[in-house]
Amino acid sequence: MKLLLYTFYNWNNLTYKILRSEEFENFKKIYISGKRGTDRLIKTVLKNKYDFVIGFGDFNKRAKRIKIESKFINKYGVRKIVDNTPEFYKATLKLSVKSLTYRTTTTSNGPCNRSAFLLIHNAKINNIDSKISFVHIPSSFAIDRAKKIILSWINELK
Repeated sequence: MKLLLYTFYNWNNLTYKILRSEEFENFKKIYISGKRGTDRLIKTVLKNKYDFVIGFGDFNKRAKRIKIESKFINKYGVRKIVDNTPEFYKATLKLSVKSLTYRTTTTSNGPCNRSAFLLIHNAKINNIDSKISFVHIPSSFAIDRAKKIILSWINELK
């Protein structure tokens, strides 16, 4: 099983701290920042043909549960991400809903959405069968609890 985990490069973010922890030291990870970081992520996925790619991002510190994204829209801010493509892509990796998690049908239009949209789009046009998902973790969530949930998802992929 080839698995890639990614998050955004910001040492203050909970998701950055989680992926940098020893429980995840044996997994392939990429920390991205800006358009160049997303481009590097896409090239890495296309070159290595990962079976599974899971992205992580921080969100609302007042939220109580981890949010599993179900779709990604072709919008970054007010602009289209890619012309002549679908309005949205569904997550191609369906992570299981667990205690303290939920699957959302709403979408955002920020960097998390952009990275997942571009990953799925590029996998499709290059006939790469990578299964891709994105998860938002509240920035105030207990780090050990988040690690256990993420590791349980990874174990389900085996």
